[in-house]
Parts: sequence; C-alpha cells; structure tokens
Amino acid sequence: RAGFTKTRPQARQGIVHGHFQVNGVKVTSPSYRLRAGDIITVRARPNLQIVYRSLMEETQPEPTEWLASDMQTLRATVQGLPGAPDISLPVDVNTVVEFLSR
Repeated sequence: RAGFTKTRPQARQGIVHGHFQVNGVKVTSPSYRLRAGDIITVRARPNLQIVYRSLMEETQPEPTEWLASDMQTLRATVQGLPGAPDISLPVDVNTVVEFLSR
C-alpha cells in the first residue's frame, strides 16, 4: 500500500530479509501488527535505498486515508487502522464469521 514494492509477496520477502524498520527497530515478521502513529522506513543501507527508491518510482502508492507515504524519505506513517471497506482482497467477511462460528 505504501508503494515500497510492486506486490505483496515482494513486500513480505523484504520484511523477512530485514529491509524495513518500524519506529527505528528492524522488523523481520510479516505478521507484525502496526499501530496508529507507527513510522515505517527502509533501513539506511545505500543498496536498499537505491532498490526501494527505484521501485517507488515505478509503483505509485495506493491513496488511503490510514497510511501516508513519502517517496523522498522512503517512509510511511500509519495514521489510523484500516476498516472493512479498505480491504482489497476478495473476502466476504460474513462468510468467514459464519464459518468460524461453527
């Protein structure tokens, strides 16, 4: 969503390899839970800065109300949490709730 990568699998791989920091701390778990006010940055390594800057030039970030991206500084700020309408996966939440309620 922030536009650091082209695809979600590519973003997950970057996280696992430790390319990103949240509030200045390296994160290696794709399931890390972000909170409002968290700042996501690309680690300050020249080779990573070059790679992710070129990826951001190719891929424009999706405009969302809950995430603000800055291409110049390679950082994104979580301004709030996404709601149900912000989910872009083809998921019917009611079906999932019904299934898990059994």
